[in-house]
Amino acid sequence: MCNAEDAILIDRDDRVKQLPHSARNNGVGHGQKSVWYVDEPERQKLKDDLLDYVEALINQANSSDEYKHHLHDESRTHIASTKQIYRSQAAKAECIRLKGCHCNVCGFDFEKVYGKLGKDYIEVHHITPIGKLSTAEGYEGTDPQNDLIPLCSNCHSMIHRRKEPYQPDEIKALFGNK
Repeated sequence: MCNAEDAILIDRDDRVKQLPHSARNNGVGHGQKSVWYVDEPERQKLKDDLLDYVEALINQANSSDEYKHHLHDESRTHIASTKQIYRSQAAKAECIRLKGCHCNVCGFDFEKVYGKLGKDYIEVHHITPIGKLSTAEGYEGTDPQNDLIPLCSNCHSMIHRRKEPYQPDEIKALFGNK
């Protein structure tokens, strides 16, 4: 089985394959049995013909741009109303000043890899999710030293791979397991 969007519809004239059929079992066709076995010696030619037919269809599909190139509609839109918590750019800047402009999990440095394009680029992660942090009893503000950590895009994505984000040390521990 395959997903409908991965299937290719072959024109009706190209997909109709007549199988011999016989009302009586006189050696011509397959009779009226609901099941017949393709591995029976007398079915070898039919089996070879069917395999050639399927192989030709596969080769045609693999060589045809019509079958290789699928366009997917990504123009659908919807209007959404969300509550956003604004992050402090000052807290981010202070975190980077304190901990450096490199990933504090894997050590990746965008500037070393991308040159000027990567200069001063790093993502900053809230160790305690901002939604929990900002609504916690006694919350007075985000502490860049204790609440934030600079991360590369990959480590940041891995931290958020589950509903309850991983802790940076959990992701860092994975580097020792290679």
